[in-house]
Amino acid sequence: MNLSSNKIQNVDVELTTSCLSQLQTLDLSNNLITNISVEWFSQMPLIENAYLCSNNLTDLPYDIFSNVSHLRILDVAYNDLTSIELWTIQVQDKVDYRSNRIDRFSNQYNVDLSYLQTEQLPTFYMDGNPQIQFNDTIFAMYNRCEEVHNIPNFSRTYIPTLTLAVLSIIKSENYVQPFYESCSCDQYYFYQTAFAIEGYPKNVSFESWICPGHLIPFIRKCNNRSSANFTNVIPRLCKINDSEPGIVPAYTSDSKPVSSLIFCILIRK
Repeated sequence: MNLSSNKIQNVDVELTTSCLSQLQTLDLSNNLITNISVEWFSQMPLIENAYLCSNNLTDLPYDIFSNVSHLRILDVAYNDLTSIELWTIQVQDKVDYRSNRIDRFSNQYNVDLSYLQTEQLPTFYMDGNPQIQFNDTIFAMYNRCEEVHNIPNFSRTYIPTLTLAVLSIIKSENYVQPFYESCSCDQYYFYQTAFAIEGYPKNVSFESWICPGHLIPFIRKCNNRSSANFTNVIPRLCKINDSEPGIVPAYTSDSKPVSSLIFCILIRK
């Protein structure tokens, strides 16, 4: 379905007979859409390609698609997004975030990715965004603390999916060298998992890595621990170390159940 370049501002739903259940490709690019109707999109169980680029989107709800892993292409380039919601790593082939205002990761919908064990990640396109800032709280934010615990098992029994995804995004921004050279203790655990995957520079172990301009190994510089403030992360779905201050609150996902009723579209210009 091609609805591109129509000056559409809102996409609402109207209870009627089914007309979306077989849709595989939707093009809403080059419109004026600010909000996405979760109720409408959730009625497309077979959607594979969603083109939402060149609109005015500021948010990408988690429950927009009834089956995220069935999606092959998600194009949200040229919008007003300010953060990456990492549930999008479940998309199969391509996630296009170009030319937004993205400078961080977030988990606004309390998505738990602890179950995700895959190396098959989409290609991210990030050109035209500010440099993404993040720290070790990203593991707690998505319930991936086990990645730090399982470093010895990488490539054997455990797949560090979140680290692989973030590295892919960093590479798409051409930010690899500046990231490693920043040597922030707020990213201590992420450096540790990243070194276990690929090492930087090559053939240098995490334990012996010395940051540019420093005389002692990184692990000594940081006293062998992260300096990130885990007490302020929202949501906080796990702890890397039991000794960390604060608690892990009980969260429930903000995802709303998909209604069994079938909807069709009513488009307002």
